[in-house]
Amino acid sequence: MFIRDHAKERYVERVVGVNEKKDIKKYIAEHNFEICFKIMEMVNEAELLHDSFAVSKGATTYCYYINGDYLIVLTFNKKEVITIYNLVLDLKENKNHRLIKEHVKTIRKNINLIKRKEEIKNRQDNETMSIEYAIDLTRESLRKLESSREHSIETCVKMTKEIKEIRYENRELMTKLMFGFREFKEKEHITT
Repeated sequence: MFIRDHAKERYVERVVGVNEKKDIKKYIAEHNFEICFKIMEMVNEAELLHDSFAVSKGATTYCYYINGDYLIVLTFNKKEVITIYNLVLDLKENKNHRLIKEHVKTIRKNINLIKRKEEIKNRQDNETMSIEYAIDLTRESLRKLESSREHSIETCVKMTKEIKEIRYENRELMTKLMFGFREFKEKEHITT
């Protein structure tokens, strides 16, 4: 992770307590590795407060972490530390400090609420995909059933037609048989 010079300056000023610009530069030159290590440690121990906040519309989006009374600002991709604020020292009034603590508490609560709602949303997304898959399977099954029904109806129509033809053939045969039998009996009476 890259740590910008500005973040190092703010660390020295706000965490270490060195206030003069030339003293800050000197301290950084003499303790650069230690400063970078401590800032990395602060970031690793910090809690994500907000992962995509821009101070104003159209401005750059940053990630905000909180570690105790320190607000640490990172680039959106979390590869660079931009700056560090001391929420207590940067306040002019105690009332503001209380408000900031309340805001941080509310943001943390909202983050947890967002996580729970995202979990519910993700479960619902999965359920929706399962339902859509079931609907697709049902549609496919319905198409197969409709096709089977059409085949069944065609078979019934075909069998009904064949049965009708066979019955008609049987009627003709019975008619020939009856008329043939009657003609045979009439011939028999004439000869006797």
